[in-house]
Amino acid sequence: MLKEKLATLWAYITNQEEIIDAIYLKLHGLQPENDEKIINKAYHLHNLYSAYEDMFKEISETFENNIERSSGYHKNLLIRMKIAIPGIRPNVISNQCYNVLGELMAFRHVFRHAYNYNLATDKMQLLRNKIIENQNNIKTDINYFKQFLEQNFKSH
Repeated sequence: MLKEKLATLWAYITNQEEIIDAIYLKLHGLQPENDEKIINKAYHLHNLYSAYEDMFKEISETFENNIERSSGYHKNLLIRMKIAIPGIRPNVISNQCYNVLGELMAFRHVFRHAYNYNLATDKMQLLRNKIIENQNNIKTDINYFKQFLEQNFKSH
């Protein structure tokens, strides 16, 4: 049973990585020039964090360290991914990636809930650049976690 759960999680993460890579490709091509491009960029940044969060939820559920759906759910889920759970699983992301993804999570919150708010183009551009600069770091962290999964489902 454990072997199947870990193999399924590995496959899910691999699928999410394809979605995430496609979103990064869209972000690489966007430079703000008008309102439509700004909104497009914001939408892709929103989707990028949502894709990471879906991956993190699946990891949390697989290892049965679920988090109560409460007011701090999203932050608690991200915190859970930066910590190793002794005897259960290693951390999924480093502190550096946690900080970057935390900024992306905060942006997603603003994007979802600020209906009468104009997006700050300069701040969004800085976030976009930071996310792109850290793309490989996040991917490396996730690949280490996938190696842990692979080692465990192949050994069982």
